[in-house]
Amino acid sequence: MHMKSYKLLLFLFVAILFLNSCRKDNSAPSSTGTKVPLKIENITVKSTFDWKTTTLYKFTLTSKSSNTVVLVTPSGNVNKKCFLTVNNPYTFTLSIPTYQKTIHLLFNGHDVELELSSLNLSYSFNY
Repeated sequence: MHMKSYKLLLFLFVAILFLNSCRKDNSAPSSTGTKVPLKIENITVKSTFDWKTTTLYKFTLTSKSSNTVVLVTPSGNVNKKCFLTVNNPYTFTLSIPTYQKTIHLLFNGHDVELELSSLNLSYSFNY
């Protein structure tokens, strides 16, 4: 064979490979049923589902000294600041995200981590 024949065969071989690689790959199994898009009207939510994203807690704080208490989230965001006076209970409500399970009480140089275990929470600072 001549050099032109080799070049022609090489060109045809490359052209066939190129054209073959451009074919769409349909290796996924074909679906026998048609899928219906999900609509918001068709979603069912259990009647027990709680739509609330926050929980309202009632706090009662007392102390043996007068000072400011700061309620802080575990990530460091301040939720509330209030001033406590000696042996005078201070009661307030605070809305906290439901995913939050603890809150920090910063008082008189101390950091108390309080578990949000019930809707009514009491804490006494003994200093």
